[in-house]
Amino acid sequence: MDLIVKNGVLVSADRAEGRVVIPEDVSQIGPGAFGKNTEVTEVLLPECVSFIGEAAFADCISLEKVRIENEGCRISPRSFAGCLRLSEINIPESSEEIPAAAFSGCLSLESLILPGSIRTIHERAFERCISLKEIKLPANIEHIGERAFSGCHALSKCDLPDSVAFIGQRVFMDCFKLRRAHIPEGLGEIPSMLFKGCRTLKRIDIPERTAVIHESAFEDCFSITDVTMPTGIKAVGKRAFCNCYNLTDIDLPGTLEAIGDEAFANCSSLAVIDIPAGLEYLGKSSLENVSGAVSINIPNGTPGAAKSVVSELGADWRTFTKLYRGHIPHQNLEDFVHSNAVNICRIFLQDAVSYTETDRENYMAFIKANTSDIIYNIMYFGDSSALSSALENGLVDDSGLEDLIDKASLSGSAELISLLLTYKKNSVQYRKTSEE
Repeated sequence: MDLIVKNGVLVSADRAEGRVVIPEDVSQIGPGAFGKNTEVTEVLLPECVSFIGEAAFADCISLEKVRIENEGCRISPRSFAGCLRLSEINIPESSEEIPAAAFSGCLSLESLILPGSIRTIHERAFERCISLKEIKLPANIEHIGERAFSGCHALSKCDLPDSVAFIGQRVFMDCFKLRRAHIPEGLGEIPSMLFKGCRTLKRIDIPERTAVIHESAFEDCFSITDVTMPTGIKAVGKRAFCNCYNLTDIDLPGTLEAIGDEAFANCSSLAVIDIPAGLEYLGKSSLENVSGAVSINIPNGTPGAAKSVVSELGADWRTFTKLYRGHIPHQNLEDFVHSNAVNICRIFLQDAVSYTETDRENYMAFIKANTSDIIYNIMYFGDSSALSSALENGLVDDSGLEDLIDKASLSGSAELISLLLTYKKNSVQYRKTSEE
């Protein structure tokens, strides 16, 4: 069989072929013992084998079946990593952990029974097991490491028991067929990219004790339709729900203090968004391309919420032109008068035709009272459509026209320059006609 054994340790089996039964005088399989063997198809590890070394069977691309008879046998990191055809293996009954990358890249592994003694699944343990359809986690498991099931494309169900106290980043990332996943009740934070790319995940209930949803936790979860958030949530991280195209309903609790950059970007099916009164930060492009939104509600008398909206406007306020479409609450305009709040006037200018007469008068009074700031921001952002609206509504007088043309020249914006020169020409012609 071409097995080399030294002091009870099988140190080399790189020339072994077909079915291999480990001899009774072997107590350990040494690190890399089968060294990328391409001929072994089946291995029987008898009761005498109590330890399998690191990468012992790694990249044995023809290995299909492994039987471990010693219930106390310990497996090491990467023991079976890259065994592309491995479809059948048993985990020793007294095992307390699945080591790092132990079965990473076992592309043919469809199912696996984990003994109830397992307390820890280390990082990358089952990463890229693309055929793994279902795995039942032991009721008392406590720790699941980073990327443990990442890239398990066929995994459709994996409920995390409430015993789980720690779960790493990217654990279920790119599990394309994952439809259901229970999040442990005691989890205080949803880790970064936990479910990123889970395209068929439809519903998520965030546990009551959760305070933070980290970066990209549910990014690219295209099928999610609604998310229930507990009242204790304080922060939603960068890109947390980005590209959740079918998300129609989400309740932001009053405890929410911060929403990160692009948190809800491209959630194009969202219908209503209620901005919490206590929100202190709304990140750049956090609501970009939420084109389906019919209403974004900002509570009256809540300067904090207004400032949050303005922080968004200052970074990417053109998004809000598409977003609000005239639904910004006008009852409390004074809340919007500070720093970059005047940017929002662009929406008033463009959508004024759809307002009631009273609303239009209120908006225009507000706009004219802040004309200089409005024009400054329009020029700063180089927004030709906003400038066109401002010119049409008479916000630019002849005395300031030359200064604006100079600023447009410095900005290098051909559109702004063209608009201003055309306006100047028409204005001169109008004066001549009037004088005649």
